[in-house]
Amino acid sequence: MRRFVSTDNPRCMELASNDMKSTKLSVTLALLGLVVCQQLANGQNYYPVGNQGSLPAPPLPAYPTVQAQAAMPMHADAMPPSVLQASPQPIAPSMGASQPAPYVGPSMPVPSGPPISMPAPSGPPVTMPAPMVAGPQVGPQIVPYTMDGGCSDPGGYTMGCDSCGDLSGACGCGIGGGILSGSGLFGGLGMGGGLSNLFGNEGYCRPSRIWASGEYLLWWNKGRDLPALVTTSPNGTAQADAGVLGVPGTSVLFGNDQYGRDAESGQRYTVGLWLNSLQTLGVGGRLFSLGPQDVSFSRSSTGDPILARPFYNVDLAAQDSLLIAYPGINEGGVNVNYSTEITGQDVYLRKLLYSGYCNRIDFIGGYHHTTIDDSLRINHSFAITDPSHVPQGTTIDSRDVFRAENEFNGGEIGLISESEDGALSWNMLAKVSFGEMAQRMSISGASTTTVAGFGSASSDWGHMALPSNIGTYERNEFAFVPEVAMSVRYNLTSQLQLSVGYSMIYWSNVLFAADGVDTSINATQVTGGLVGEERPVFRFPTEEKSFWTQGLSFGLHGRF
Repeated sequence: MRRFVSTDNPRCMELASNDMKSTKLSVTLALLGLVVCQQLANGQNYYPVGNQGSLPAPPLPAYPTVQAQAAMPMHADAMPPSVLQASPQPIAPSMGASQPAPYVGPSMPVPSGPPISMPAPSGPPVTMPAPMVAGPQVGPQIVPYTMDGGCSDPGGYTMGCDSCGDLSGACGCGIGGGILSGSGLFGGLGMGGGLSNLFGNEGYCRPSRIWASGEYLLWWNKGRDLPALVTTSPNGTAQADAGVLGVPGTSVLFGNDQYGRDAESGQRYTVGLWLNSLQTLGVGGRLFSLGPQDVSFSRSSTGDPILARPFYNVDLAAQDSLLIAYPGINEGGVNVNYSTEITGQDVYLRKLLYSGYCNRIDFIGGYHHTTIDDSLRINHSFAITDPSHVPQGTTIDSRDVFRAENEFNGGEIGLISESEDGALSWNMLAKVSFGEMAQRMSISGASTTTVAGFGSASSDWGHMALPSNIGTYERNEFAFVPEVAMSVRYNLTSQLQLSVGYSMIYWSNVLFAADGVDTSINATQVTGGLVGEERPVFRFPTEEKSFWTQGLSFGLHGRF
């Protein structure tokens, strides 16, 4: 801390009074001794370093620069203006501390009495340097820091130091600036707080040019509806009624519900480069993937319990079922797999819009790409055990595959906000993308019938994937994709941060695998020629369907 002297020191005034009665050389030495004495006196007023408080500095006299000349009167009123000079000098700041503004205080009163004339000394004239002058303190002045300056110093400022989040204000954002800063639970001095000290960080800002992060995602998707795909009935149910929807006792084992709502793991990676040292313009990119999220069902039976695949029989104009396992008739099993996978990428330019008070807001604009794959696969296999069926042991394996692919391409605009609060930083992203959603539905099937002793025969259709709907169907639709993400980060060092956050992404106009499933079947098209309405068929849904995913993120972030 810097010490100020008091002009009320009696010892200093006594020395000055006695010495002024001496010779002309003694006057000079007396004035010099007065200055030195007051600098060394035990004053009671101190000026605190940094921003620890504001104590008023005591008024100090302004001394004239005295140049000893021939026969000069000592009375202030009799001294010529050219000799009586007051040159205020600022107090030299200590290293890294704030510097008080220089002020010119009132001149020290000169003792009254008759003017005292002193003979001119021999030799060259002696010039007294002007002592330091201080007036009442108004406020500290911020000393700009260089790129290597200390962010931990209160009020320090480093251009281009994104760890302080402020390109135009104070760099020391951890001193009394936020609810968790200063001496609070998470208090820190800029980047020097918290656990950063354990890693040897002194709290210095270093201008970074690269930012990068890796995050683990734990997200939940919007549920998707699936029709009833596997049913059962109580033992003793008539063969014609077993597994048929609408018949008393029939229950659905898989389907007729929403699926894919469980938590799923994923990852997200971000990398960016500032194009200038002031961090006002940069380019960045992100990549994330979620899933595949699999929902599986598998059940086999020798007839107890009953297993069936329900459908609407167009030829009979009634609900019906394909028996997979029924006592004395068939034995077999059904496997269903429903899978959803999401991947996304975007690249963008990042432009500073606002910076101040430990906050910055950036505009982003760029390109966004997303793919959403939604697939449904149904396999069944059974062996005919009906003794009336000849030949015995015939097996049938069948597969239906419905795959919906959504590919979004569009432009994006949004904002990124970052706010430093000591050892913590708060981050938020809000953006929206507009573009085209390319929808593609692929339907395929396969069946193999094996007759014991006679070989196998294969076909390119299954149970619900028949010649009337097998194929690939495409269309393009307008879509928009809003996204929000927010996180709080904790500074491990000046370059590494840990984060926890929340994110949500929404897509409009999304096609799902269930949209390709038509449960109405006209089996005559594969048993000897189509009779009646051609079913199943595929038609794009007429109403818009949306999809969203949301959840938590846990990440490690770096600035280099």
